[in-house]
Amino acid sequence: MGFSRWNSPIFFEGTTIRSNDDQSTLLDSVGPRYFETVGMPMVRGRAIAAGDSATSPKVVVVNQALANYFFPQGDAIGHRFKVGDPGVKGVWEIVGIVRDAKYNGPRETQQRMVYFPVMQLTENDSYAGTLLVQTSQDPALVAGAVRGALVAIDANLPVLDVKTIGEEVDLHLDNERFISQLSSFFSLLALLLACIGLYGVMNYDVARRTNEIGVRMALGAQISGVLWLVLKESMVLLAIGIAAGIPAALAATRLLQSQLFGLDAHDPATFAVAICSVTGVALIAAYVPARRATKVDPMVALRYE
Repeated sequence: MGFSRWNSPIFFEGTTIRSNDDQSTLLDSVGPRYFETVGMPMVRGRAIAAGDSATSPKVVVVNQALANYFFPQGDAIGHRFKVGDPGVKGVWEIVGIVRDAKYNGPRETQQRMVYFPVMQLTENDSYAGTLLVQTSQDPALVAGAVRGALVAIDANLPVLDVKTIGEEVDLHLDNERFISQLSSFFSLLALLLACIGLYGVMNYDVARRTNEIGVRMALGAQISGVLWLVLKESMVLLAIGIAAGIPAALAATRLLQSQLFGLDAHDPATFAVAICSVTGVALIAAYVPARRATKVDPMVALRYE
């Protein structure tokens, strides 16, 4: 997710270009062990190696999106092409296919990509602006050793910035995190307001039935029977609300689909949490006042208004 890529059309040997064909492709230059270092597995063929030098045959590695686009019925390995960018000279042969990755941000669609060995490029493309180091130690401790190694090679090489891949990815996720936090806040606020309203309505409904509960207790009704009667009626109302609310929620989430990343608009866990929260509040809102009403003296309950 750095800024070393550029864009150019590519033209395969032995193929006819149709007017509606999109030949434009992302290009990048990498060194040996690049894919292993960043954790991008090879699908077929081989990766770029140290032997891919300026004097060896020109080779490239492409991603799955490119292979599927240009060769949907066959294997891309072995095919040769030229690049529209005049700075990338020669004919290049595909020797490997690597799994797709994200190059500009988490929301992008799959992009076609060609990886060139930086050792085989010329002119302005024959350099690497970024050095990737894989380590099992604290990156902050390794940074000093890397700086020392570069100084030993060439004291004039400036190290402009040192960061982990995680930090680089975070730069692209700031907007996603802000949307996620804002959405979470308003979602929880909406759920809280719904629960408060539900509690108030259920509490008021049961409180209105205090005299009825007093009559039932005076006639010999058991506490457990009265509680179950109140809870059963509350659960019926709750079931009606859930039955009406779930379809409405499923329809409304379509409007939010574009704002979600890595989460299905019909995420079962989210719906389960909301339903369990509302159910819990409804049960508490019905049980607490009903329990309190069963402890009131029947004569007081009969006079209750």
